[in-house]
Amino acid sequence: MEITIKDAATIMNAAVARQLRGEKMSPIMLWGAPGIGKSDLVRQVASTHAIEVLDIRLAQMDPVDLRGIPEVKEGITRWAAPDFLPREKDSKGILFLDELSSADPSIQVAAYQLILDRRIGNYGLPDGWYVCAAGNRAEDQAVSMPMSSALANRLLHLELTPDLTVWGEWAITHGIDPIVVAFLRFRPEAFSHMEDEKLDRGWPSPR
Repeated sequence: MEITIKDAATIMNAAVARQLRGEKMSPIMLWGAPGIGKSDLVRQVASTHAIEVLDIRLAQMDPVDLRGIPEVKEGITRWAAPDFLPREKDSKGILFLDELSSADPSIQVAAYQLILDRRIGNYGLPDGWYVCAAGNRAEDQAVSMPMSSALANRLLHLELTPDLTVWGEWAITHGIDPIVVAFLRFRPEAFSHMEDEKLDRGWPSPR
């Protein structure tokens, strides 16, 4: 489903609001080119609801970083969950699993239980936390790993497309020089363009 950042924010705001009311909502997976604004979208939604964002960069982790390590207490092996996961029962926020599509399959397997069951090992995610993920597409020439069908089937997939009008509205309220906005309206091809061969030298993007 290809939509603008603005429409994605509307969908995600509704999902987070329902999660905060105690409903169990399906996690959203944000797909889009590097620099399109996936991370900023998540922070914007969190700000709207006055909740925090826990940003976990999965591509930089090993499975043990997420699942934790086993420990033996009174002859029983338990998993010691990482300390960065939220534990306060009444806490609220967005657990943002960024770079999911760039993560090694072993990391995706570890994240699967957190996405599906809101648990990992002996750890349980508090009810006030909404889970969402993001990643780049294979055609973006960014690091991209295959996602298992079992994991993909647990997510609501939103493919973000750059939109100059939507970006212009955002830019005006975020202190972007009006000259930049005017230039892009005059030369819209300079707003977002990934079709050139030399992507290793950078490219125009909403970022």
